[in-house]
Amino acid sequence: MRAAGRPLVALALAAAVLGAPAPRAAGQGSSGIVGVTSIGSGAEETWVFLPGEDPPTCLVVFLHGAGDPTPSRYLGWLDHLALDAACAVIFPRYQVARNTAPTTLGGLRAGVSAGVGHVRRARFGFEGRRVPKKLRTVVVGVGLGGNLAFYYAANAKRWGLTVPAAIDSIFPTSASIRGVPLEPVPHGTRVLVQTRGGDRDVRAYLAPHPASRKRFQTVRSPANAPLQTTPFAINTFWAPVDELIG
Repeated sequence: MRAAGRPLVALALAAAVLGAPAPRAAGQGSSGIVGVTSIGSGAEETWVFLPGEDPPTCLVVFLHGAGDPTPSRYLGWLDHLALDAACAVIFPRYQVARNTAPTTLGGLRAGVSAGVGHVRRARFGFEGRRVPKKLRTVVVGVGLGGNLAFYYAANAKRWGLTVPAAIDSIFPTSASIRGVPLEPVPHGTRVLVQTRGGDRDVRAYLAPHPASRKRFQTVRSPANAPLQTTPFAINTFWAPVDELIG
């Protein structure tokens, strides 16, 4: 899907393009417009979601779970982040196909870099207002994306990207990218790890991270719960991200 250069479109239209309904979160009443742009192709494709009227005040890098390389199943949450939290959201594919695991960080890096460039070039309102020079950046990762969130944070400065102020790693896997060392998360980054248990590897990796900057939470729920728009999903997964953004 390529939509670069198109005018702002309603999220419902974006959902139609993605081949999925646009779910609304329980209790959410946003009716604004979201600009959705697809950039690049293959593992370097990325989608950028922008609020349609005012410049965003924050940036969320959203890393999908394995096998969900398009935003279609996350639209409710992405809608909330763009409209209710007033964030620009970058959703990199990083996978060539649903059953193809990444073997390098190249797709992730390229996708986020392209997304950041698009956000920086965006203009808002009749005045053509620019995005603030400094945007608080939060990384949200689900499943394999929860693991890649650590890779992103560890490499952001070297890649010329903003080091995230916070990470929310949801149900991270124990997978690693062979041959690519996982460096420590920057000490100033706040880290929330939500697991279903069996988080020994993640705890060992984060052992050197300051205790005041990390938190572990055990969540008893199905693996697909973060993709839902139920009150449970909103309170358990969306609300902590809103807190990290704020």
